[in-house]
Amino acid sequence: MTFKQLVLERESLSRDKLLFLLLSVSCLLILLEVGLILVNLKQFPPKVPVFYSMPWGEKMLGAPIFLWIFPSISIVCVVINFAIISFLSDENKFLKRSLGGSAAVIVFSSFYGLFKIVELLI
Repeated sequence: MTFKQLVLERESLSRDKLLFLLLSVSCLLILLEVGLILVNLKQFPPKVPVFYSMPWGEKMLGAPIFLWIFPSISIVCVVINFAIISFLSDENKFLKRSLGGSAAVIVFSSFYGLFKIVELLI
């Protein structure tokens, strides 16, 4: 992809107000996730409940460093979905908005899960 194509795609993204809003909200929530972890980092106990799919007890606990899984998954999801969006033509407006919306939903779910874990611990 050339520089000219990247500039044209950025202009295309800013023309679609919904996609721009979804990207902005996703980035804001990712920054809030990172901030939530950094602000409360010193207050976390040695083991935090992270793996809720595991059986109750010691198996569902992990070191506080595992809380970084939440913003990492969010970042990967946003980057992959918006990379795919950048390769789609303007004719695929529904698919572009669906990918942007799914990225925003995943980022919001990640933020909500992290918020509930931090709220439980603090």
